[in-house]
Amino acid sequence: MLDAQGGATHNLTITLVYKQSGPVYGYSTYADYIRVYAPANAQFISGDGFDTGTPLCIPTSPGSSTGNGDTPSTGCSQFGNSFFSSARYCPNGDYSLGQRGYIAGKGFTNWPIDSLGAPTEMTSDLPGRAMWGGLTVTPKNCISTISLAWYVPGAVKHVVGQSVSVRGIGAETGGICADGAD
Repeated sequence: MLDAQGGATHNLTITLVYKQSGPVYGYSTYADYIRVYAPANAQFISGDGFDTGTPLCIPTSPGSSTGNGDTPSTGCSQFGNSFFSSARYCPNGDYSLGQRGYIAGKGFTNWPIDSLGAPTEMTSDLPGRAMWGGLTVTPKNCISTISLAWYVPGAVKHVVGQSVSVRGIGAETGGICADGAD
């Protein structure tokens, strides 16, 4: 959306649809780190769907009677069939994140059930660009919706007799970068 001063409000929605279609080598939860780049003067408005790193609970590890952290494992069952955020949807009703990996001395650990929210990284790794990024975690056969909104002042410059020029964005996930910024 453009305002009268030539500023542009950008709304980006990324939908990750994970449909397991055969055997998976390793663990079945899809985890990825997403970065979105914008012009340096871009102003972050809001975001959702990123793993905040704040555990709601940590499920009991296989072969253990307690969770694998300070957060209690009690109450984790409430997240097995539903999730409080619309940013994660599992049509089959199974929201289990499953095993995360093996840690020497601890054995196999489960993914913590973290709250979802805004990106956790707000500092760009590229000079001359704003960047917002964070971890996304999608359970098997589920859908994650990542959303971002930001404002770029002076994005549109109108010069009489010339076409309108709008500065673009760049997004990176899974090692693929699409950078339309000039």
